Amino acid sequence: MRTQSASPLEQTLRNLVFCGILLSAASLFAKSPEPIPEISPADSFLTPRALNPAYASIAPTYRPDPFFDPTQLSELTTQAAPSKPAKTAVETTKNQPAAAPGESLAGFELETAPIAPRLTQNAAPNESADLRRSIDELQAEINALRSEVRWKQNIPDTTKKFSAKAGGMLDWDGVMIDQTLENQVFYGDIDNDFASRDLRLWIKGEGYDNLDYEVCLGYTGALSFKNVMLTAKNLPILGTARIGYFKVESGLNFASNVYDNTFVDWESVDRTFQVGRRLGVASIHYNEDQSLRFFTGVYTGQNLTIGDGKHANENSDHVGLILNTRLTAVPVYREGADGELCEVLHLGAGFRWVDPGKDPKTGANRRTTFRAAPVDWLSDMTPLLSGSIETNSYNVTNIEAAWQQGQFGLIGEGHIGSYNEFGNAHGVSTTARLLLTPGAYQKYSKSGGCFAGIDIPNNMRFIDCDNWTCLEGGGVWEIAAQWAWTDLDMLRDTSESAVYGRMNQYTFALNWYWNPQTRWGLNWIHAKPESGLGDGEKSTTSLNTLACQVRFTF
Repeated sequence: MRTQSASPLEQTLRNLVFCGILLSAASLFAKSPEPIPEISPADSFLTPRALNPAYASIAPTYRPDPFFDPTQLSELTTQAAPSKPAKTAVETTKNQPAAAPGESLAGFELETAPIAPRLTQNAAPNESADLRRSIDELQAEINALRSEVRWKQNIPDTTKKFSAKAGGMLDWDGVMIDQTLENQVFYGDIDNDFASRDLRLWIKGEGYDNLDYEVCLGYTGALSFKNVMLTAKNLPILGTARIGYFKVESGLNFASNVYDNTFVDWESVDRTFQVGRRLGVASIHYNEDQSLRFFTGVYTGQNLTIGDGKHANENSDHVGLILNTRLTAVPVYREGADGELCEVLHLGAGFRWVDPGKDPKTGANRRTTFRAAPVDWLSDMTPLLSGSIETNSYNVTNIEAAWQQGQFGLIGEGHIGSYNEFGNAHGVSTTARLLLTPGAYQKYSKSGGCFAGIDIPNNMRFIDCDNWTCLEGGGVWEIAAQWAWTDLDMLRDTSESAVYGRMNQYTFALNWYWNPQTRWGLNWIHAKPESGLGDGEKSTTSLNTLACQVRFTF
C-alpha cells in the first residue's frame, strides 16, 4: 500500500517537534550547575594577609610579626579594605567540596594546625601586652649574656674608653715702653722687646662617662707644668672631685683660661693676689641647672717642677698648706632661640687661707712675695710695686660680679689680704667691653664659673690677598677698657728693698678675632705708681706700654 510522501513543510515541522521533545527530556534529567565561588580580588589578593581577616585560617606559612603593633591593626585594615565587607574563608568555600590536607582550595592551602597567637582585629589587648613583655624579657636576657661573654673574653667596650684630643697655644708679643724721666731714674731703663712669649701643648679627654683628664706643658723661657689633673664626676658626697696640679681659684678673671683673656696679660691686681697653681685635691658641687657652683680645694705649698725627678718636699717636713673656697651664682641666664647667650648675671665670693710653710734649710717661715707690674713677663721689667714679708699665715678674701647683655659686658673684682702684724693689702679692678660685630657674644661656662671665649658668627677669610677682599665676614672686633688699683702701702716698714705704695693702671684694648682660634690684640697701658723705698718719701711717676699680641690656639 503506497503512502503519500510528506511535503517539505510537514517534514520540517515534524523535525522541530522532535527536537523540542529531546530538549525537554534533557532538562528533566540534568543537574543544576554549582555556583562559582566569589573571591573579591581587592579583598583576598590585594589586601596584605596580616590585615585581612579572610586569612585568619587560610595561610600557608603566615605567622604574626612579634614586633607588629596591634593597636594600629584597626586603622590599617580600614585603610586597606574596600567599602564592601570582605568575605571570610567559610563564605567563599561553603559550596565547594572539602579538600584533603595539603590540597589547594581557591588558590590557598588549608592549615591543619592552629596559629597561636594571631594578630587580628579580635585579639585581646592583654595578649599583645603579654607578647611584648615576653619579647622585652628575652631581649634583656640576650643583652646580659652578651655582656657576660664580653667580660669573660676581656674585650673592652670601645664606646666608653678614654678619648684623647691634643692642642696647644702660641703667643707672639711685641712691647714698646715709654718712661718719664722720673720713672727711668726710679726703676731704671726698661727695654722694648719682641718674643714668642708663651707656648703650651696639652692633651685632654674623657672616658667611661665620668672621668676627665688634662696634661699641659708650657714654655715661657723655661719648661714648666700647667694643668695636670684628673676629674671624676657624679661621686657621692664629693660631687665632682679633682686631683692633680691646677689653679687655686681667686677671682673671676684668673679663673678663666689664659687663651680667653681679653687683654694681653693679667692686670696688676691678679698678679698681686693670685698664687697660681699648686698640687692638691678639690671638690665641686652644683645644683640641678648649675646656676650655683661651690668649689673647695686643699693644696700643698708645692709647685710641680720639671727637674731631676726628686720630690719637691723631699727635704722638708712642712711644705705649707692652702685652703681655698669659691662660691658663684648665676641668678640671670637667658639664651636666645638659636642658643646664643643674651644676658647673664654672675655673682661670686672666695676665701683663701695660706700657710706658707718652712724653709727646708733654715726652718724659718717661707717668705710671701708681692709683684705689681703692667707687663710682668719682660725679663728686665722691674715691678712698680714689690716686696716680701715673713709670716706664718695669712688670708685673702675676694668678691666678684659680672653682667653681660648682648654685646656689652661689665666685670668687677675686689681683693683684701690680711697679713697679721703687717696689716692689709687691697686691690680693685673693673672692666668694660663691647663687641662691635653684630651677632657676636661672650660665652659663659657654668661648670667653670667664668667666661669662656667669643662666639664668632663669620670667620675671617681672604680670597684675594692683593686687594684684601673677603669671601665672607670679617671676624669680630672688640674694644675693652680696664682700671686696676693696687694698694701695697703695708710694705712701707718691711725692709729697705720693698717698693711700697699704691698704683693706678689704665688699659685700653682693641681686639680682632679672625676665628675662634686666632686673635690679634693691641693694648695701651698707662701705669701711674705712687711709690717709695723703705722710709723714704713717695714719688709719683708714669709708664706707658704699647703691646701687640697674636694668639693662636690649635
